[in-house]
Amino acid sequence: MSTFEIKGINFDNHGAAMMLLSVRERLGGEHRIAVEAAGDYDVRAPYGLHQILRHAGRIPLNPLVSSAPRRLRSRVGLIIDSEIDAVLDASGFAYGDDWGAAKIHKRLDAALVRRARTGMPVILLPQAMGPFNKAEVRNAFARVIDQASLIYVRDASTQTYVEEAFGMRDNVRRCPDFTIGLQGLRDPRHARLAGRPAIVPNHMVVRNSDAATRRIYVDLLASSAAAAKAAFGEPFVALHDARQDAALAVELSERLGTVEKVTEHRPQVMKGILADSAVVVGSRFHALVAALSHGTPVIAFGWSHKYAELLTDFGCSEALVKVEPSAEAEVLTLMERIVADREAISARLQSRAAELKAQVVDMWDEVALVLQGTAR
Repeated sequence: MSTFEIKGINFDNHGAAMMLLSVRERLGGEHRIAVEAAGDYDVRAPYGLHQILRHAGRIPLNPLVSSAPRRLRSRVGLIIDSEIDAVLDASGFAYGDDWGAAKIHKRLDAALVRRARTGMPVILLPQAMGPFNKAEVRNAFARVIDQASLIYVRDASTQTYVEEAFGMRDNVRRCPDFTIGLQGLRDPRHARLAGRPAIVPNHMVVRNSDAATRRIYVDLLASSAAAAKAAFGEPFVALHDARQDAALAVELSERLGTVEKVTEHRPQVMKGILADSAVVVGSRFHALVAALSHGTPVIAFGWSHKYAELLTDFGCSEALVKVEPSAEAEVLTLMERIVADREAISARLQSRAAELKAQVVDMWDEVALVLQGTAR
């Protein structure tokens, strides 16, 4: 049995957690999955993960943990660096000019040092990246490009960014988002939400915007909800990140009047909620994946290239709307099309989802070949 460390995930954001669940679903049955012990243990515990304690603030804990007998560490699920057989990065979108060089160094440098010393596989699972126009960012990621075992870019724009900065590389592949194959789960307690419109805000859309743009964004979400209500019933606000998106949910409630806000700590159950919705209007990338992969139509407002690429993957690029005052008419037209032709739209999305899932299976098969031989 091998031990694989998963980097780049967290438990506050359902998208990041779904990437972790996808890894666990594919690899967790035969191998130990470990993450750094960050945040609330009660949140991590249901995932059944092993823990890595490297530091507490600036205090290094590796020497202390390593000195404990292995049998004791095994009882409490603690893993030390020398027991890690491979590192898989599931960052989603964390490397490029917007994120800076420091994140690359902090997240991947130590793993690359171990790879150079021991040959330990380091794999970047499908994710968006780039651009790499800033010299310090490009230089930091050049080492990753040079040394990682496999790097999967998630879309055509990312592939272009990587090739423009680093040229064609044999270890770089392309694969769509790997949570597409993760099945949503149904909880009878959420049955009341089935067939209703879901609104999923994202603070990232307006994080660097002025107050006027923020109002436009909230107004567009509210207009979409009102249009969907006429056809599908009462909308609800689904919080993919209950902490970061709470303020937008409050503003949206003020526009719509009383509206149900849904939080769900189990990512696959949230995926099931969105899969069973009549339509999903939103800006959380993995909320859109949750809907599209189950054949649920969407109207999307994005903040980076990854949104256009996702909708192109599913053959519905027209569903991406820019946040601007004139967009309300476009939103209403899109909603009218969904109402009039929902069954056919859903069938096309499900057909495309099957093709994308097959690509993800091929990716995992390739990853498995690289991970062969890591078992102790």
